[in-house]
Amino acid sequence: MSRPNIRVELQPSGPRPREDFFAPAALLGCRPVPRLGLGTAGLAGIWGPVKRDESIQVLHESWRQGHLLTDTSPNYADAEVVLGEALASWKGEAPVLLTKLEGYDHYAPPAFAADWAASMIKQFEESTRRFGGRKIDGLAMHDPDAAHPLFQPACAEFLRLCLNNRKIGCAGMGGGGPHLQAAHLSHPLLSYIITFKRVSAVTLQGMTDVVPAARHAGAKVIVASPAMMGLLGSKYGEFIVTPPPHLDAVFVTRAKKVKAMADAAGLPLSRLALRFVLSIPVVDFVLTGACTPAEWADSKLAYDEGPLPADLYRSVWRAATEGEEPYSGG
Repeated sequence: MSRPNIRVELQPSGPRPREDFFAPAALLGCRPVPRLGLGTAGLAGIWGPVKRDESIQVLHESWRQGHLLTDTSPNYADAEVVLGEALASWKGEAPVLLTKLEGYDHYAPPAFAADWAASMIKQFEESTRRFGGRKIDGLAMHDPDAAHPLFQPACAEFLRLCLNNRKIGCAGMGGGGPHLQAAHLSHPLLSYIITFKRVSAVTLQGMTDVVPAARHAGAKVIVASPAMMGLLGSKYGEFIVTPPPHLDAVFVTRAKKVKAMADAAGLPLSRLALRFVLSIPVVDFVLTGACTPAEWADSKLAYDEGPLPADLYRSVWRAATEGEEPYSGG
């Protein structure tokens, strides 16, 4: 769907106070955990080659250090399988597991299941099996804007049944765009939203729509891809030379400005970018996309460094809202 360009005209408040930055947060029906969690799409090799043993090591290391919020999807290649292998060999505290229900063509009836209701049941059962029977803490409707129209009502009804039968702790939505997210947040079913590539050090457009809608509904805000698919991390050098199709030039220009700020502050760009999103007071959780033990160590160090200094935080905010920008994510 074509969308007009956006101008984000928001003045920054101060960064999240240090005591709040490190205070654990909880999704509905789940125990409190640190605000930095782990997304698993990259661990399955979606964004580039990975080593299975390193992917499992990243999961174990994040859990060992107490960062138990872990988000996945059956649509992230074999991410659920990787997660299941990590769970099978994990002896510590149980992670908080989030996964999703999909409406893409390969989950559609009649090939995958008899109808959409049956597809929901089959997806849920397969995810549970991959996790070795462990309870799924959070289950989200995923990318409904890209799904068959019948997916949304079937998914919403299945989420309602799962909540009523206490098969899950909470229900949410991952992606889908601000209009669908706001529409579903107007009902009491959803208690969290995962927004992707719309809150970062190079764009704050999610702060104009889905974030206030979630706050109004009392739902938690989970930010995914704080590094904008690597632009603010390991792929910075590559992407500023040859930006991929999914990154508009305005985000590359902003990334260069933020990189200069990071250099002046003596910080790696990746750590500044992650600390910035974690410092936003209305962001409840952030999912890092660390794919290697070194990348996880970098994310953990960023978290341990705490909120950005107020002046630097406001400078990054201004850079992230300079000029017009296209719609950038979900």
